[in-house]
Amino acid sequence: MEKTNNNLRLILREKILSMIYLVSNLLDGKNTKDKKINKSKYLTLKEIIEMKKSGIMDFGSHTKSPPNLFNISLEEANEEIIGSKKQLEKILGIPITNFSYPYGGFSTFSQEHIEILKKLGYKTAVINVGGTNSKNTNLYLLRRICIGKNHSKYVVEVFISGLLHKLIGVWK
Repeated sequence: MEKTNNNLRLILREKILSMIYLVSNLLDGKNTKDKKINKSKYLTLKEIIEMKKSGIMDFGSHTKSPPNLFNISLEEANEEIIGSKKQLEKILGIPITNFSYPYGGFSTFSQEHIEILKKLGYKTAVINVGGTNSKNTNLYLLRRICIGKNHSKYVVEVFISGLLHKLIGVWK
């Protein structure tokens, strides 16, 4: 058991990047008229560049504004998705190939949106449904594990191992 725990720690330390999905028009909390958005909670460009340089963070797109894709036209959705990709690639100087659906429930996007992502070169997309994935999971419907600042390293290890989800039967 100790050898397994040491292997997991090694993987956590050396192999797993954290992913941050950025709303490109809201970098620095700018470009929003939505009074519900707390602009001070958004990362600054300086912080984002610092994280990129650290080598432990990866970045994906979360559209430009972010709309519920199901509530806008396919043309508007395409502009939100491609616009965000282009903005982030210009700022970060890296290809953006990961996407997070705004709001992320199954009723917030469609197969047409998945086809837009594929056409634009996205390799993965995550939904806002907790759980783990298997080798058979659709790469445009990846479940995710949200880890908060109050989670201990031991809780993170359990989340990443998939043990918790297997024990409670969330994902088979």
